[in-house]
Amino acid sequence: MIYPRTVTARLLDILGLALLLGAGAAFLAGAFAIGQRKDLHALYWMAVGVALVRATTSLSRADRGTG
Repeated sequence: MIYPRTVTARLLDILGLALLLGAGAAFLAGAFAIGQRKDLHALYWMAVGVALVRATTSLSRADRGTG
């Protein structure tokens, strides 16, 4: 039997992975924007990547704190 905590923990893990993959994609978009000399776009995508990494770390800390 799957307990609700286990399901919630798995969903949080999946969400964290999705956020981390999104951060990687944002950093890649920023790197490509730097290559095309679009500085404002690069700064935007790098900021999005940083925000997603911060969200991922705070989510993982919240996941470890419960239970």
